[in-house]
Formats: sequence, structure tokens, C-alpha cells
Amino acid sequence: MTPLFEMDETFYVATKLCLKWNESILTLFESHPGLPLWRDLPGGKISKTDKNEDIFFTLRREIKEELGIDIVFDTSNTKLFSLETKYERTTKGEIRPFIFLCYLYEIHDIPRFVLTENTSTQWITQDQIDTC
Repeated sequence: MTPLFEMDETFYVATKLCLKWNESILTLFESHPGLPLWRDLPGGKISKTDKNEDIFFTLRREIKEELGIDIVFDTSNTKLFSLETKYERTTKGEIRPFIFLCYLYEIHDIPRFVLTENTSTQWITQDQIDTC
């Protein structure tokens, strides 16, 4: 077996958005009978067709798909605040290494969401994060 540090891995990249309004952030969640509550930030994996685009292209596409809103990211108001690497199981059952880039974007007015992939949204405060 090849030691992990000698393996040549290709990391897949995903982007997430921490959409901040006042002192709250937006979370997406679904609940299904008999399954635990699923909660996440909006965003998604960079596809092969996105590979020649910048990160904000993918993030903008994912936000449009999940929330139905079009955000034009202003780099002075969008900050990378988290970078995490972890292994995740794909829908085909494969385990792949991912790099997650999470950006903070502050808004002053709540847009009207048109949800397409998720059941609901919820604005949560820092105090509520630990109980999610």
C-alpha cells in the first residue's frame, strides 16, 4: 500500500457561500421522515466545464441554481474565510479528496429566494450555530 504522503491525488474543489445579513447567516435545510435533518450552506462543486473560469463564476452559478438569485460578487465585500480539505463520498459511492472554499458575503437587504434544490432556508445567529 502506498503511503498517503506519496500518493498523487487530484483534489476536487467546491465553493460555499456564507451569506450574512445583520448578525445572521443563511442555511439551507431539508427534512425527510426517518432521516436526520440535513443542513448546509449554499454552493457546490466546480464542474469540468467551469475549470477555465474563476471561483466566483462557479459560486454565482450555484447560488442561482439553489436560491434563484443572481449575485454579482464585489471582491471588496467578498472574503475567503475558510478553506477545508476533507474526503467525501460521491453519489457513485467513490471517496474523493475535496477542497472547500467558503466565502463570506454581506448583504443589506434580504432577496426573495426561489428555491429549486432545497426544501427551505433559515437565517441563524452565531448562538444558534452550535445547536444545529
